[in-house]
Amino acid sequence: MLVLAWVLIGYRLALVQAVSADEYADQGRQQRSQTETLAADRGTIFDRDGRELAVSVAGVTVYASPHEMEEPVTVASLLAPLVGRNPTDLAQELTSGAGFVYVARQLAPEAAGPIAAADLPGIH
Repeated sequence: MLVLAWVLIGYRLALVQAVSADEYADQGRQQRSQTETLAADRGTIFDRDGRELAVSVAGVTVYASPHEMEEPVTVASLLAPLVGRNPTDLAQELTSGAGFVYVARQLAPEAAGPIAAADLPGIH
């Protein structure tokens, strides 16, 4: 009876160590490592008296991919009032042949809402 128990233990040991080793190693790696992205804001910088010298301000960048637009002039006329730009200047940039155009930088998040809601082609 004791010999049978040792044979079963030996069989199980061989099965775990030799046959299923790769599977158990993968499971162990998945349990130990995982990737998590943390959105870290920059901290406020204070002077020696505790007054704020620099603070983080949220800003949104709006850019255009002109090659995704069928009518860049129409898009410019709809987008220009939302970002406070001249429609003619924006249309010129969108039709210049560039593959990428900044429309607005450091835009307040609440000002970016109507732009996203407009769902204009080629505007990101």
